[in-house]
Amino acid sequence: MAVFERDYMRPRKPGLRLPETWTWRLIILCCVVWFVQMAARFWFHTPIDTWFGLSAAGLAKGKLWTVLTYAFLHGGFGHLLWNGFGIWVFGGILERAMPRADYVRLTVWAAVAGGLGYLLGDLVMGTGGYVIGASGILSTYLALAALRFPRTPIRLMLFPFFSFPLWVLAVVVFAGDILGAGSRGATEIAYWAHIGGAAYGVVVFRYGVLPRWSLPRLRLRGGGDGLPRPTRAAKKEEADRERVDALLDKINRDGIGALTDAERRFLNDASRRYH
Repeated sequence: MAVFERDYMRPRKPGLRLPETWTWRLIILCCVVWFVQMAARFWFHTPIDTWFGLSAAGLAKGKLWTVLTYAFLHGGFGHLLWNGFGIWVFGGILERAMPRADYVRLTVWAAVAGGLGYLLGDLVMGTGGYVIGASGILSTYLALAALRFPRTPIRLMLFPFFSFPLWVLAVVVFAGDILGAGSRGATEIAYWAHIGGAAYGVVVFRYGVLPRWSLPRLRLRGGGDGLPRPTRAAKKEEADRERVDALLDKINRDGIGALTDAERRFLNDASRRYH
């Protein structure tokens, strides 16, 4: 991709535009859905949570879409505010460090993983009811960010002069989730969804974003699809160019000082190989 083809080098058009980051798009989506929830509940007296929230009973009735849609609904303003803030912090860390396509896939599968975690908890503990909220996605973000950038300093708003590493926050949060998941008392916190999201974050750290989306190849009777197969070198070059794009986007958002030494060396090597 030529430098002038990048989004931030194109002339800006006047008018309302969507945010450029998927993190903010996710937050805005959750806000819009929440307003729709409130409108349906108070104006039309038709709660939509039971249609789009996730439950084992709903899945048994064929509501398969709820394994994803539950993540964009929230129970109250505080619920939305807390999840939105966490997504902004930890999702922002990840989006700056990975290709956007991977980030979008990560978000979708994180929602599914959180939902599966909740269903597992329902099976084991018999919690019943349904779950809504993006906390499964948030837990994936937190777990993966803590594994990739464990020494990132975190400051609490009440104590701005005191900081601690991100991994400490992750340990405290997920230890609380594990303890809460073992309790059989009634609670409004979906601990098992948190655990499912966190577990997916660990999987992504170890194996990459899974499963990977790909279109099936259409084969002809002769056994091939008539298209040349990319060589290993061509695949590596394409992967390098995608990483260059991601790093240039990072420079545009945060400045060149945000690059690590390894990222600087990669850009220097790439500029010699491909330019």
